[in-house]
Parts: sequence; C-alpha cells; structure tokens
Amino acid sequence: MNEAWTVEDSQLLLKLALDYKLDWKKVGRKFKNLGKNVTPAFLRCKYKQIKPQYAAKNETLNELHDSKLADLIGKYGEDWESISVEMGHMDPIKLRNRFFSQIKRKICPNK
Repeated sequence: MNEAWTVEDSQLLLKLALDYKLDWKKVGRKFKNLGKNVTPAFLRCKYKQIKPQYAAKNETLNELHDSKLADLIGKYGEDWESISVEMGHMDPIKLRNRFFSQIKRKICPNK
C-alpha cells in the first residue's frame, strides 16, 4: 500500500469487518472503491493489529469449545464476531476455521 494508513482507515476497517462478517474480499472491494489499493490479507493483518484482544487469545480449541461453538452457531448463525464475543473474544477467524474443519464435518459428514 502506497498511501499512509490513517485513523479513519482503521475506524472504517473495524466497521466494514463487522458489516461484512470478516469477509476480507468484500472489505477490500470497499477500500478499493475509496481509492485504497489493499489486499484482503493486509486488511486481515491490520484488523488483528487494531483488535489486540484477538491476538491475546491464542487459546487452543478443544471439544469443550466445540460444544459451546455449536450452540452459539445455532443462536447466531455464522456471525463470527458475535460468537467471538460470547467465546471470550477468541479470534473469529479461528472459530470459523474450527467450525468448518471439525464441527461441520461431524454434523454433516457427507457435505
């Protein structure tokens, strides 16, 4: 990225990350429409920098977490930010990956 990252960019990133449920490609398109040439990977990394509670929660997920995660998915759907808050601000990306790599396979083994 050639332009300097501003406080306004950080605020917009936090808003768009919530609005688009951490879909970094969609967030990147919005930034591109505003003249900011950034990649989804850059946005994800920047988001983790400005949301330090996610980096601090580097807890390994286990079967106890899986049960709670499955319950919260029933409550919130795939709203990973809301689920993250309920799970003690664990990284929403880590929760999403755990769901798709472990829990969904158990629930729907043929899909």
